Amino acid sequence: MTAHNNHDQRVSLAQAIQEDSNHELDWLYFASMMTTAEEQRYCLERALHINPKSQSALRALRALDKQQPAAASATRRSSVGRFATSAIAGLLR
Repeated sequence: MTAHNNHDQRVSLAQAIQEDSNHELDWLYFASMMTTAEEQRYCLERALHINPKSQSALRALRALDKQQPAAASATRRSSVGRFATSAIAGLLR
């Protein structure tokens, strides 16, 4: 993945956050494009907020939890607000 593509993905995610997309598939797609567990978790949690029965989001979150079990609960509590704020700030730069 090039730096340019990574920047474009982050801009797309920041725009989705700013627009408060209400489409589960948008958030699942964004989760698949993100490179950090924190970013992926944020997107997957948004997908679950829209559709609490989303098997795709639930499976992906379980996989993230297996990769980072100790950090999972702490990240889950704090990632949403912090990540949304930083993504929008990055878009506005």
